[in-house]
Amino acid sequence: MNRRRFLVLLGAALPVAAGGMWWWGRRGESLRVANAAGAGGAMQAAPLTSSGAVATTTPPASPWTMRYGPGLPLHWSDPETSSSPVAQALATARKHILAHCTNLGESNLVIHGVRALGGDLPLGGDAYRVLLQTYTREFAFGGRLWLEVPVHDEGHGHSMLKTLVERQCEPDLEFIHDGRTYRFRDFVESARMLSAYPAPGPVDEHSWTLMALARVTPPGAARWTNARGQGFDLDRLLDDTSAALEADTRLVREVDLGAAELPRDCAAFTRACGGLHMLYALAAALSSGHGNAQRNAAFAAHMRTQIRRFTYDLGVIDQVEKLNAARGNPNGAAVAALDQRVKFLGHSLEVIGLVDQFRLHEFSPAERRTIDAGRARLCAEIVANASRDYGRVKGHRELYESLVSGLCHAYNGLRMSPG
Repeated sequence: MNRRRFLVLLGAALPVAAGGMWWWGRRGESLRVANAAGAGGAMQAAPLTSSGAVATTTPPASPWTMRYGPGLPLHWSDPETSSSPVAQALATARKHILAHCTNLGESNLVIHGVRALGGDLPLGGDAYRVLLQTYTREFAFGGRLWLEVPVHDEGHGHSMLKTLVERQCEPDLEFIHDGRTYRFRDFVESARMLSAYPAPGPVDEHSWTLMALARVTPPGAARWTNARGQGFDLDRLLDDTSAALEADTRLVREVDLGAAELPRDCAAFTRACGGLHMLYALAAALSSGHGNAQRNAAFAAHMRTQIRRFTYDLGVIDQVEKLNAARGNPNGAAVAALDQRVKFLGHSLEVIGLVDQFRLHEFSPAERRTIDAGRARLCAEIVANASRDYGRVKGHRELYESLVSGLCHAYNGLRMSPG
């Protein structure tokens, strides 16, 4: 999946059980493929000699040295020490994650499972090495081999990289492709040297690139030229992401949250996961030292808007659930609404956990009460569905992946922001 859209569908003749409340669409080709085409050449498989050996080898490492920045390590609370509602929700979510995120044929779910459980996800070996050996692919360009994960395997470009960076995967962790030994740092360098920005595609699809590269890029080295001669400007990506999020959430700042009927045409709903990955990417960049007075002020405004979204988004979800139930399938409407509540609240708590750890924003007492109510709602939703068999919706692929990946974000969010 290259893009998932967060669009409200009210009049479309779509089965509610298949996600008729919110529809996660697919969009276009890989941004990395588009970048390659823009540079005058598509990605190619590694050429072979007459003996079948690869005709190119990886050269010595570049002068760039991989180091984790000040935005790591992240802090995850110990589930054993969590308060009762949170502990129960974590145990329930973990049960479902273990049931649905360990089949290596389900790449996007496995990657999300590692986001939630880290190296504890049972994959038959070192979880990080298993991901790298299973999902990275080699291709040749410019006289050397590079590594990437196909977008259809990870959902969004650099999603797996971001997860491994956040888990502080050992830079020298080795993995093997066709007898060639690589290290995790080679995967990171490939991402740096194949990424371009400005680049084609919506800015939110670069969020995972920003999350990953901001954590390994010193603020003074935020611009470089990639292997194709294209520029990468991390500062511009950060600022463009912030500007897009501000524009997308204007309705949330202006709407009367006490209105009996909330408008449902918020531009943020056209972004992957309602634009929440953009907000998390900004937090990741600022916590890694890429802030300044203007960016910090803009981020504070984003967080004030995000608090309003607890009322706005949950209100819209409730409204749309009622409308979908009126179509004659209340159970399907309930499943779709569960998906969106868990996804919104889980993503939101991930952001808040990051904000609190690095003191990126000071929440008021009223804002804290809103956050606490959202956390309680998330725990209640997860526990109330403890016996639900998520595998029953596997036939509706988008909904199934959304439900299970949402539980992974919820688990992560509750550990980052346990209250």
